[in-house]
Amino acid sequence: MGGKARQKNTHLLAVHVPRIPGAPFLPSAAGGADFLTGRAQGDIRRGCTPGAARQHGDQRGVRAAGWGTGAVGGRRPEVPNYVQVCKRNDPLYTECVLQSIENIRPRLAKGIPKMRVPPLEPFVLPMLDVERDTNNLKIRAHLENITASGGSGFIVDKLRLDPYKLSLSMVVRVPRVSAQADYDVTGRLLVVPLRGQGLFLGKFTDTRVEVEASAKEHEVDGKKRLQVDQLRSKVTVGGVDFKFLNKNPADAVITNTATAFIQENRRRVLEVAMPVIEETVDEVGTALANSIFQALPLEELLPE
Repeated sequence: MGGKARQKNTHLLAVHVPRIPGAPFLPSAAGGADFLTGRAQGDIRRGCTPGAARQHGDQRGVRAAGWGTGAVGGRRPEVPNYVQVCKRNDPLYTECVLQSIENIRPRLAKGIPKMRVPPLEPFVLPMLDVERDTNNLKIRAHLENITASGGSGFIVDKLRLDPYKLSLSMVVRVPRVSAQADYDVTGRLLVVPLRGQGLFLGKFTDTRVEVEASAKEHEVDGKKRLQVDQLRSKVTVGGVDFKFLNKNPADAVITNTATAFIQENRRRVLEVAMPVIEETVDEVGTALANSIFQALPLEELLPE
């Protein structure tokens, strides 16, 4: 699959993603129900928790703990009857998928536990750890209780699927997203020092996400399933409005200085931060897709 190359600098991103209430239990190929991500890259450790990830700061790569399942009595995962399943040999396969997305859109706010699709209103990440050391950005950040609202209003501007090559190319637009997170950060952004603990509040408008992805088949318990092979995104943000509510008065001057600098240099700051943003999108997208793929065999996701 074609895709843009990531900047080759020492960095670490660990994403801890939530359990999905009501989702059926299904052991993963890696031997654990909670760690369902896994890429064919030697520097990314499947099932690496944030704590373990922090012990490997010299590694290049992005690490994500997989989407949790939330065991419910061993119930077998299944495609709900309100989900339109598109046949692999349908000459209008892409159009069928688009219609299926629109059909389930009203349910995406609360999620679809049977398929391990998490709620989008709000979308929640319990924890995110970032370490990065480049000329323009040196940062060590720990974020908790990350929530984002507005994701269910996404618009698919472009979708190209090949159900036999297992490839996807799409462009998604999200008109408005509101986000907040508890933060603990130290480092430097361009020439400005960063230090503080508190609450981040942000609003983002006209966000555009381009995604190129491919999957591969593998076998679990005698059944063929899909697994993400590659997923790369390119993110463009139209407008940004934010504030940092610092908990420590001693850091107020640094926080205010950094906030003023970011406000005055938004485009430049977004350019510097974008690799971290895109890596987060890549890993969360991979974890989500693999969770769905692990829940359902290939014959149910792509029937002939």
